[in-house]
Formats: sequence, C-alpha cells, structure tokens
Amino acid sequence: MVLCLATSRFPTITLTTEEQRYYDQFSKDLLKRTVRASHEEKRPDLNRKQWAHVRRRDKMDVYKNIEGSTNPRVTLYVGKGLMRGTVDDMMDGLYCDTTEDLRKVKTLLNYKFIDGAVFQVSQRRTPDAPYRFAGIKWFAAKSPLGPLVTDRDMLKYEVMGQVMDEHGNEFAFHSYQSIERPEWPADNMKGIKRAHTSTCYLYRQHSPEYVECFFQADFYARGKVLQKVSDYAMAGKWLAVRNAIQCAQAKKFSRLMESTGAKRCYASDVCDVCHGRAKSSSGAIQCTGCMQNTCSRCSLEQAIYQTSARTGKPLTVNFCIPCVRKVVGGFPPPRKLTSFSEDFDRSRGGSSITESGQDGSTLV
Repeated sequence: MVLCLATSRFPTITLTTEEQRYYDQFSKDLLKRTVRASHEEKRPDLNRKQWAHVRRRDKMDVYKNIEGSTNPRVTLYVGKGLMRGTVDDMMDGLYCDTTEDLRKVKTLLNYKFIDGAVFQVSQRRTPDAPYRFAGIKWFAAKSPLGPLVTDRDMLKYEVMGQVMDEHGNEFAFHSYQSIERPEWPADNMKGIKRAHTSTCYLYRQHSPEYVECFFQADFYARGKVLQKVSDYAMAGKWLAVRNAIQCAQAKKFSRLMESTGAKRCYASDVCDVCHGRAKSSSGAIQCTGCMQNTCSRCSLEQAIYQTSARTGKPLTVNFCIPCVRKVVGGFPPPRKLTSFSEDFDRSRGGSSITESGQDGSTLV
C-alpha cells in the first residue's frame, strides 16, 4: 500500500429503497447471465473464431471475445480453470466488510494496491450464511506501465453468496458492478482515473484439492493503452483471485497466534519437533503458533493477516511445520487434473502464456 487516506475523508453512503432494489436486481441479472454462460462456454462451438486466449496462470485461463460487442470500447472476457484449495477458503479469503479488512485483503491478494474503503454494507455474513455480503466498496491500484498510464480506481457494488443452477449444482459466487455515486465522484483524485467493469465469479469444489472457477466479465476502456497490453493487465487482475487461498491462510495463521494467548516456552537450542539441535548461532526459533522451539528445518515463515505500517506489505512470522499443516492441511503432491479449460485448449490448439508465482495485478 502506498497511500492511506484518513478514514474521515471517506463518505458514508446510504441507499434509498429504490437504489438498493436497482443494485440488487442488476447483481441478480449478472449472476444469472454468468451461470448460463458457465454452461454455454463448455459447448464444442466455443472456438478461436469467437474467443482468443489472453493469459494463463497455473490451471486458470482467460479468453477475450473477438467478435466484439455493441460498444467498441467494451471488451468481453471469460475465465475458467482450477485453483488449489477449498471453496470455503476462497470465500473467506475474499471477504472483507470494513475498510481495515479491505486494505489487508487487497494487499494479500497481491494487487498493486494504493488505497481503498468500504462505503456501505447492505448484508454481512452470518453463521448460517458464511459467504453472504452486499455493499459498496472503492479501491485504487497502480498502473502496470508506470508513468505511461494513469493509475485506476473503481467504485463498485459487490455481492457474495451461494446459488443453485437449474441442474441442482451449487456454486459460491462473487460479483461486482461499477457504479457512480455523487458522494465519491469519478476522477476526484489527482492522477487516478475511474475504471468500469462488471464481473462475476462462480466457484465449486472440483475435488478435495481443487476448486473449479468460472468467471465472466466486461471492461470499458477509457485510456489509450494498446489493446493487447490492456487485455494482459486485466487478465492479471482477474487471475489474482487465486491468491484468496493465501489470504484465507493468513487469517487462519493470525487466529492461531491469538489462540496461543500468554503461553510461553523456555528458550532452548533443542528442536521440539525433530529433537535435533538448532544449528543457528541464535539458538532455536520459537513457533508463533504454539511457542515450541524449532530448528530452521522445522520452521517456515508465513504471512499473517496484518500489514506493515511502514511498507504496507503483509507481515510474516515463523511457524513450526505441525502448525503450518494445521492451517494448510498438509502438503498434498500436485497431480494432473483435467478441467473444462484444458479440454477447450486441446480442442482449439494455439499457444498461451504460462506463468507461475504471484504478480502485481492492476487496473488499466
């Protein structure tokens, strides 16, 4: 994070009954279109005459519609594939209903995050509805091309929840639609231009190890960025959703630290995990989760749900291997799985860009 405005600068938005009804209906329509598209895009006639591959990360792919839309400045995209983790972790990692939480989540999602805030909340999650959210959020992100392109922000109505399709398949969903509000007008900050998009993600458990993801999105280009650069940057933003798993794990690590309370362990140079002697000159490393002494082989540095006040980056602390396994569920070996994304690739041929690791996602 490179900027943190005082929260007193942010507006509190109150929706009228008519406004609330309008935003909710638009979100429902977007969700219906996405559920319908998730079935249609599996058809054999989805080919390179209609869709062009833009970007791949691990088992997730993004495609753009090359037939165009009624507005030449609007580009349509779909994404599909697999992400390692669970639906519960995906939704928990994305969930934020306060400004403080939004700043942490966007940072952990590895956006080139400038600042953000929650302006209004219509619905929050409950024990009976752990995925539920509806409200208005704002955030700004750095441009991928530095000073060549203006930084972007987005004011959006966001909804999270669960839905069942006509075939009885259950999905978790996460959607957002750009909106305009007089309380926080577009282009009201120097050097930042408003971006416009509507996006809806669908998630369901594909296997114990993987979540199947499908999303549909459109993006309205306001700048003069080359189309290929814009496509690539926007695909990176949408693919950053896979980092929600790491965000959920950071939340779990922080809860594990809190559960430790005041428990302390005597300093020692003997590892409580493997019972070997620590080779470090400073002795054993104390696990932040259980306070046991560990050697460097039995300790891992993990991100927690806190950010540095100085750098804005996630803080990291040491946990022993048993505590890490409690959070991440062990270390299952990767295995080959086929998703409808990979089936589509084989049917259409063509090349793609393959990447691994995190990157800074952006708005363009």
